[in-house]
Amino acid sequence: MICCVKDFVKAHNLHSALICVTSDPHYKKEHKHLNRLMSELHECGLKVSLFDFDTDDYSVIENVDLIEFIGGNPFLSLRSTSNF
Repeated sequence: MICCVKDFVKAHNLHSALICVTSDPHYKKEHKHLNRLMSELHECGLKVSLFDFDTDDYSVIENVDLIEFIGGNPFLSLRSTSNF
């Protein structure tokens, strides 16, 4: 799968990625697969940042090429964006 992502990143000239951890209410930035995902995105040539709708400034989203949601329940992320 990583080769498909690399091809997509290259074909679309992407440079940055944001990993949204909001959907995991317990672990967030301590999610057990977070380091692996960050490494895979770095391997694709992307600059990677973490983001939490509950605590971070939404304006960060405007400046990234790719957003990845990790773990948990995506409806928690949607609920957190209700004031967006």
